[in-house]
Amino acid sequence: MALVAAKCTNCGAALQVDNTKDAAICQHCGSAFIVEKAINHYHISNTITADTVNVYTAAADFVIRAGVLEKYNGAETDVVIPAGVKIIGAKAFEGCIGLTSVVIPEGVAEIRRGCFSGCSNLRTAKLPDSLCKLDEDFVGCTSLAELKIPAGITALNLKNSPVRRIILPEGMETIPGYSFTEYRHVTEFVLPDSIRSIGDFAFFHCDRLQRITIPASVTTVGQNAFSGCSKLESITVLGRSIKF
Repeated sequence: MALVAAKCTNCGAALQVDNTKDAAICQHCGSAFIVEKAINHYHISNTITADTVNVYTAAADFVIRAGVLEKYNGAETDVVIPAGVKIIGAKAFEGCIGLTSVVIPEGVAEIRRGCFSGCSNLRTAKLPDSLCKLDEDFVGCTSLAELKIPAGITALNLKNSPVRRIILPEGMETIPGYSFTEYRHVTEFVLPDSIRSIGDFAFFHCDRLQRITIPASVTTVGQNAFSGCSKLESITVLGRSIKF
């Protein structure tokens, strides 16, 4: 029996396979694969081509071109993305069911939709302050209970996210109208002490929202800000001059 290097064609995990066999089972994700294809996958993913820019690890865990992380091929469950990445591309971690945590470095400005799709065991995702656009909604990340939003966010789309607790950034002063309309999975929003106003329909039809504390800094809450929040058990108001 001759063992040779290969990569699972489903999860990208590094393997040692018997090249006399036609097929095998990946010990990381449990899926079946064709041995010849897995061997070819290893050689292709471990070859640095002329149009590949910036970061490659020795095991080619990260495919990064021109600052865009296109694909994670590693087997680690706790992943720290290397410095130099500017964009996390769509489908970069798609289907990495073994992934439990990810640290995204400073310098990343955009996370594209679908990059963590189906990462059902992802429990923590640390987002950098440099992040401006979060288009990813973490569909299928059913273990991701909490997400802390960075201060630099200008575009956010978590409406379909399974995340249940969203922490808004310190320094944020206004929650614009309709910001979190129909965020149907969230049970709690954590507002920073810097918030001064909450816009009309800001939390409209957040069907599972159970509790929220309005800090003393808030002086205005817009019309129907919490309309349709049928499971809202309590609103804790710490200020004295709030207008509803």
